[in-house]
Amino acid sequence: MRERLIDLGAPSSRTHVIPLIAHLDDDWQPASLAADEAPRVLMTGRLVEKKGFAEGVAAFSEARRSRDDARLLILGAGPEEERLRLVTRSLGLEDAVEFVSPLPRDRFRDFMRSCHIVLQPSRTASDGDAEGGAPTTLLEAQALGRVIVATDHADIPNIVDRETALLAPEDDAEALADRLTTALTAPKNWPSWGAASRRFVESHHSREHVATLLARLYDRVLATTIE
Repeated sequence: MRERLIDLGAPSSRTHVIPLIAHLDDDWQPASLAADEAPRVLMTGRLVEKKGFAEGVAAFSEARRSRDDARLLILGAGPEEERLRLVTRSLGLEDAVEFVSPLPRDRFRDFMRSCHIVLQPSRTASDGDAEGGAPTTLLEAQALGRVIVATDHADIPNIVDRETALLAPEDDAEALADRLTTALTAPKNWPSWGAASRRFVESHHSREHVATLLARLYDRVLATTIE
C-alpha cells in the first residue's frame, strides 16, 4: 500500500505504515488443533473475484487427493457465489464443500476457531481490483492460532509469520495446491504453526506495539513542525 501511495506521488519520507491491530483479548484465544481430526479448510470474505475463491476451490480439489476426508467451508456472500457453486459442481466436490452465509461477529469467531486451515488465495481481478493492503481475516486467523495458506498478493506477506505461513505466488494454481497439500498432510505441525502465528500477531499487531509506533510517528511530526 505504501508503494502505491509513493507511485501516486506521495513523498517517501512522509509515507509511513502503521500496522492494523489484531484482536488478542480473551475472546480471541487460540483453540487446540487436534491432529486426528478431519481437516477443515476455511475461505471467508466477500465472494468477489479478487479474493480468488474459484482458484481456492480448484486448489482444494487437487490437494484433497492427499486427504480425502478434508472439507472446505466457504463463508461469505457476494456476486461470485453462483460461479463458485458451478466450479464446485464441475469438480465433483458437492459433498466436500459447504457454503455458509455471513455470521454475526461472535459466531464468525467461533466458526473460524473450529477450522484448522485458513485459505486466502487473493489475486488481482480482471478489472484491476486488488486487496490494496492486507486482508484483516488473516490477522484474526493468526490470533486464533490457525494454519495459514495464502498467496503473496498485495500486503499479505507483510502480515503473516513467514516462517510458518505457506505462501504461493499469485495466480500460480499449481503452487497454491502444493502449499495446501503440505498443510493438509502435516497435522503434527498444526499446533506449532498455529502457535507461531499467534506469537507473530502478538509481536507485530498488538495494541501496545501499534500505539508505540504511532507515538513515535507523532513525535517525528511534532519535531518537524517545531523546526
